[in-house]
Formats: sequence, C-alpha cells, structure tokens
Amino acid sequence: MKSWSVLVFVVVLMMAGLVANPAGAEIVAGKQAPNFNLQTQNGAAISLDSLKGKITVLNFWATWCPPCTAEMPALERSFNKHKDNGVAFVGVNYQQDRQTVAKFAQNAKITFPLALDEDGKVADAYGLAGIPVTFFIDKNGKVVAYHTGPITEEQLDGWVTRLKGN
Repeated sequence: MKSWSVLVFVVVLMMAGLVANPAGAEIVAGKQAPNFNLQTQNGAAISLDSLKGKITVLNFWATWCPPCTAEMPALERSFNKHKDNGVAFVGVNYQQDRQTVAKFAQNAKITFPLALDEDGKVADAYGLAGIPVTFFIDKNGKVVAYHTGPITEEQLDGWVTRLKGN
C-alpha cells in the first residue's frame, strides 16, 4: 500500500506541473553532466565544475517530498563514510527558499551541501520528471548512472565503490 501512495503522490505532482520537465532534456549514462552555479543553504557558492576530479553524488529533492526526506539520513551516512576519499555529495533542492532548506538541514542534521535550485533550471537541465533522483557523476563530469526514487545507503555505497574502481 505504501508504494501505491508514493506513486500516486508523484503522479499528482507531475500532473500539477510541480516536477514536470518542460524542456524535455534527458541525461543518459556517458553524457556530460550539465554544470550549475548555485548557492547552498549556508550562502556558499557551489558548481559542478568545482567538483571535477571527485566522484559526485548529486541528489535532487525537496522538503515537501516524503520519499526525499526519508532518504536524507542514508545520504548523510554515506556522505560521512566517503567524504574524505574523493567523493562529493550535493543535494539540489527543488524550488524552495534558503530559510526552508536551512531549517530542514539543521533539524535533520544534514552536513553535506544543499544547493538551492530556486527557479528549477538545474532540474530542467537534468531532465527531471520527478523527485527524488540521484545522479552518479565520475571524476571527469560524466553521468555514469542515475537512480529514480528513494535510494538506500547500500545502493549509494555500491555506486560509490564502483566509481572508485574506475
């Protein structure tokens, strides 16, 4: 029953245009990941180009999305395991303001950067049709894979381990 409620939630959001991708872009494995220049919840600048040379886990999410907030502890745990080994984690928040995201990060004890995609242009560039979505980007900035829907710590760690082996 739980999976049906998540599916219905995502379909309703898509119908409402809240997570639709009007540009129709599609990011596939082997394609260069679109760069972005955003601010984090703490006001720091962050770009994908600044992370080249690191494996990057890029997670699109929002505080109003129950599957997104449910996966945040797994992202935080995986981040803490891999942050000192050439791996960057970035949560790209979909169309919410800095205060909302900063409050969430503080309450949930999230320490990895949460970038603010307030106008949704980064989500459009990545071809999002819903959230959460997690992209795995290699050291050269190419998308290796992506995962649609909530992700587990084991899945995150598995992809990071695979990318480290390349």
